[in-house]
Amino acid sequence: MTNLWKKLINYNKTQPKNGSTTISANSPVRTAFDNEEYLKANADVRAAGMNAFHHYFTYGISEGRRAPKGFHKRVLDLARAGDSDAISFRRHQLSVAGPGGMADIELDEVMIADNMGTKFPLPVGTTITMGIVLFNNELDEIKRLLRSIARSKGLDGVTLVTTVINNGAPLEDEMIEMIESFGVKILENPDGNIGSSAGHTRLMKHAFTDLDAVAYMTLNPDGFFHPQALERMVRMAHRHEWTAAIEAAQLPNENGKYFNPDTFDTEWAVTACAMFTRKIWEKVGGFDPNIFLYCDDVDYGWEIRRAGFTVKYCPWAYYFHDYASRTAVSAFFRQNRLEAGRYLGHKWRNPKFREMCEEQLIKFGFYEAVEAMPPIDHIAPLPNGTEVANFKNDFHFAQKRW
Repeated sequence: MTNLWKKLINYNKTQPKNGSTTISANSPVRTAFDNEEYLKANADVRAAGMNAFHHYFTYGISEGRRAPKGFHKRVLDLARAGDSDAISFRRHQLSVAGPGGMADIELDEVMIADNMGTKFPLPVGTTITMGIVLFNNELDEIKRLLRSIARSKGLDGVTLVTTVINNGAPLEDEMIEMIESFGVKILENPDGNIGSSAGHTRLMKHAFTDLDAVAYMTLNPDGFFHPQALERMVRMAHRHEWTAAIEAAQLPNENGKYFNPDTFDTEWAVTACAMFTRKIWEKVGGFDPNIFLYCDDVDYGWEIRRAGFTVKYCPWAYYFHDYASRTAVSAFFRQNRLEAGRYLGHKWRNPKFREMCEEQLIKFGFYEAVEAMPPIDHIAPLPNGTEVANFKNDFHFAQKRW
């Protein structure tokens, strides 16, 4: 394994006497903003299940809370600068990752190029469809995303089609005109707020049955692409013969899931920006209809792997995910996440995790008793393949890098 991947992944560890594995305090894989340090110093944020980075910039600064040690304002400046500074941002993350800085980083260019399909030919003549589920979004936010798609580079001969579905209030004329000005189709939804997972399932079905797409991408509306991100994801998917789901790297605060340094395999794909292929859809179908919002991507990633496919992380395909536009820690967030976790525990045969979620739902006052919770016992748990599920790290649902 190269020094670069040791820094990016997770191999600086300590082994406690009880046999469990923990990341050491000096782990060189920490990003510029140390989530764990912030959560240790702010127990209320941890208890609420809030993303540390999001909380700090949305509330922490105004509340006078301290940033984690080693955090540099330059990181925020780079993130705000836009997609032209993506590589600079990543290099800055590495430069503050460990005491050695950049000096000892070595790249195995051959390994990276092969597994990522860097020089693999484009799938000329194919269609890639991107789907966006709207819910009362700002016009400028959606325009930023659509503009970033239009400015994507390196995809000559590949057709990009974007479709949206609206789960929120009726779209205003100005929003409709702006969306259609980018050649985007609005899929009708007479059923109101059907949830993010159901929305993407409808868009996915449209992509594969009506548009003959080779792959479908889920996009959060509060994000935008680096100009070469799409090309990198498409080449990687093509390199692996469309048998792998591909997850983009979120900036400025990427998900801390482990990915294999040689194969880029990971346990599930964050659907803020991820690619799912026709081959996967034909065997797995869409998202689980029993999950309204949170954890649908976790479940889908496990289903993909249970079906014999892989999920891969594309570390140089940058998707800037605007956490600042997220809502605060709320009863809605807590309840929906815990209900989704409860369902995952049932479906994937982990009664302890289900019980933990039920206890939390009662503790936070969402229900007085388990009997009052949405019924799920009539849904049969999966008969096999539960070895792909990972409940060891709470709601991370995966081995962690930091």
